[in-house]
Amino acid sequence: MELENSKTQHKKSENMYVCVNCGRSAPTLYKHFSSDVLKLCHCSYCGKVVDEYIEVEITVIFIDALLQKTEAYRHILYNTQIQSLWKLATIFLLCDAYRMWVMEKESKPHVGTVREELVYLELEWGFYLMCLKALLGNAVHFLLLAVVGYVMDIIFNAKRESFPWKKLFISLILTSFGKIFFIPSILWRQGSEIGQVTDILITVFVLVSHIQAVKVILSSSTCLSTFQVLFTYAVQTRVEVLLNMMEF
Repeated sequence: MELENSKTQHKKSENMYVCVNCGRSAPTLYKHFSSDVLKLCHCSYCGKVVDEYIEVEITVIFIDALLQKTEAYRHILYNTQIQSLWKLATIFLLCDAYRMWVMEKESKPHVGTVREELVYLELEWGFYLMCLKALLGNAVHFLLLAVVGYVMDIIFNAKRESFPWKKLFISLILTSFGKIFFIPSILWRQGSEIGQVTDILITVFVLVSHIQAVKVILSSSTCLSTFQVLFTYAVQTRVEVLLNMMEF
């Protein structure tokens, strides 16, 4: 982002911004008149402020994202510069792998204390294996979702000049933030059966977040976005089951 001089618009280097209200493109978010004077720009289509979130605390933006507000998603996915995306992707992947690792550990019978050290080393290797399985499962989900989205986009939105592959992958990574809640869920449940319920609720939240991301990036309907996400998640689940059946 760069500021040229007084009365110069604040512009993005690569792509246009979007209005968080109507989703139409906007050349700028605000005009810079002096070092301490800024004026928010209004959308030329809907007449509302292009992005009022630029004056809002990040905690409010996060709460609105938790509430699945489309405006918050447009602000995060289009009007925000995300730094160190690979770090976020690694954190979400580790959370997913830890959940899978704990579930596998809980499904195994209790081992006596004589082989406790050996079992510990075996479980540590099991965590690395779960990281690989989680990576493969998420890769299948993201790639298949992008391909299905591309096909649906050709059918229902033939006027689009180019398909936003990069933006879609970035949005799917960012909207996986709900996987962080797997960690406190596992730590607090302490073997309780309610843990399965919380895991299901968190998974549903992540899927809903992905539906919102697909809807925002591809400008598709809620029904179509829901079909794409649920279909690809079903395939991902099947792939993870097949991987768990394999002996390494």
